[in-house]
Amino acid sequence: MRKGREFMDKPVIDMNSGKLLGFVKGFRPGENQKIAGIYINTPQNEPAYVPYSMVNNLGRDAVLVQGSFIQTAESAPKPAGPVVMTAAGDNLGMIEDILLEELDGSITGYEISNGLLLDVVMGRKVVPAPNILAYHDDTVIIGDIPTK
Repeated sequence: MRKGREFMDKPVIDMNSGKLLGFVKGFRPGENQKIAGIYINTPQNEPAYVPYSMVNNLGRDAVLVQGSFIQTAESAPKPAGPVVMTAAGDNLGMIEDILLEELDGSITGYEISNGLLLDVVMGRKVVPAPNILAYHDDTVIIGDIPTK
């Protein structure tokens, strides 16, 4: 299991041709606690998107994909993730990072930030993926308040 930020700026390479497609800029969560795709910047510094179905391996030094077809993206991912709310309506902060299983692309948890000062003093909370009741680009609703 690794944090999503460990993959930032790693090269994305087509396994069939060896062509550099771009560099990782973020992940797009999908259904069933899986990664839907990867946002990249192409060598021409244009935003693009690689569906996770093309990903062969999230390696230590690069992301290897099958095929060079990538989709243009309207923009790179937002710098900060959606707001995290409990089912009771309490704001816990924002999603700052994801925890993922690199072998199958499953998301195991989300790291929550409540601002730099509180992160330093109290540390960040981690919400296990099964606690997510609803996930949207704007707001994530969780069922149980994490203990850390």
